[in-house]
Amino acid sequence: MSLIEDKCWAAFEKGDHKEAVHLLPLVKKPNKIRRENRWGNVTLLNFSSMNGWLDVTKDLITKYHFDPHKRDGLGCTCLHWAADSNQVDVLRYLIDECHCNPKVPGEYGDTVLHSVAANAGSLDFMKYLISHHQCDPMATTNWGMTVLHRAAEHIDIVKYLINECHCDPKATTKDGMTVLHCAAGHIDSVKYLINECQCDPMATTKDGVTVLHRAAGHIDSVKYLINECHCDPKATTKDGVTVLHCAAGHIDSVKYLINECHCDPMATTKDGVTVLHCAAGHIDIVKYLINECQCDPMATTKDGVTVLHRAAGHIDSIKYLINECHCDPMATTKDGETILHRAAGHIDIEVIQVTEKFNTTLAAVKLHLDITYLVTIIEELTILNQMDCTKWFQFGLHLGLYDPRLKAIETDYRGKTVECFCECMSAWLRGEDKVREKGGPSWSSLATALDTIEEKSIATQLMIFIMCV
Repeated sequence: MSLIEDKCWAAFEKGDHKEAVHLLPLVKKPNKIRRENRWGNVTLLNFSSMNGWLDVTKDLITKYHFDPHKRDGLGCTCLHWAADSNQVDVLRYLIDECHCNPKVPGEYGDTVLHSVAANAGSLDFMKYLISHHQCDPMATTNWGMTVLHRAAEHIDIVKYLINECHCDPKATTKDGMTVLHCAAGHIDSVKYLINECQCDPMATTKDGVTVLHRAAGHIDSVKYLINECHCDPKATTKDGVTVLHCAAGHIDSVKYLINECHCDPMATTKDGVTVLHCAAGHIDIVKYLINECQCDPMATTKDGVTVLHRAAGHIDSIKYLINECHCDPMATTKDGETILHRAAGHIDIEVIQVTEKFNTTLAAVKLHLDITYLVTIIEELTILNQMDCTKWFQFGLHLGLYDPRLKAIETDYRGKTVECFCECMSAWLRGEDKVREKGGPSWSSLATALDTIEEKSIATQLMIFIMCV
């Protein structure tokens, strides 16, 4: 690409409308600009659709001869891109004037309806797609995710899909995830699904994740599920993750579960992760667990990860753990990771000042992730953020791994989604396939891939984590 093409691409990718409009006429053949990135074969039209730029989208198609029917590397069309960010005007233009087919699924079975449902899309537009274009409200992805699963947070869409489209509120994914699991943090949807649709509040996934685990950070849902539905606040997953672990970033839920439900603040997972590990970035909860619940600030996981490691990037927690709790800033995990490894790529003068007096230097800080971060990555995505591990295959593709490599993993760990996910992340951290060509493994590429597979809430949390470390 020429310099002007690079600048034009960057403007589209970043959503800078003014710059994009300025640079587009300066590019000789904009319809020839495409890049192989985490989405595969992507053009400016994809970004324009996602950004909701109706004027630019029209110009790209009518003036610059872009093909609105072209698919990206994951089989998704511009409709998917527009639907992912709820750009209704662009969607209508592409369907009504460009005759794009809204029933075309992506490579993993995601339909435009799935995207509209997941992103708080317009209920009127959803009705339009179903009634005028015969889009199937009962469509499922390759993982068994229904449109209703994706819409579970939005009560108006939930009621429409169940009452008028006869979607099954008791449908489960291949991993056993129910619609109620997906709705768990939204009390109106939770009550409706339980009271009107007789959904089972005691349902668990194949990994033992309960609805209460999923709701743990939302105190209204937590109280309702425990007090009205008699859900067990002491339930654990197959890996030993408690509801309290999942609630660890939310002080109201933490206090309620400990004080009212008598949950054990000392509980650990099978890997030795404590509630304090999970709460390490939240100073109010850290102080509460240590001072009121006598949790051990020196606790380590089986891999040697300390609470201080988990607090990396959160200056208040770091200062408190070092100065008040006498945690060792020189501590390393079994893989040799220090607290500053966790802060790689981020210059925080306060963190440096706090650690300097302990003769900790920046020499060991790594700018890129490698295989030594495997435990950290898995912990961040699964235990702390409850990522749906059934998405490992799709996730791997977005991270730059090849289809044959992922299918080989699937063969080795057939039916074991968590093991598949771990091996997928291991391959990514080793830089296999096209990972190096995409800049190598990094926190930011993880966040981008998560956003792409519609794990937007986890992507947001990870971006917050990145900004802090």
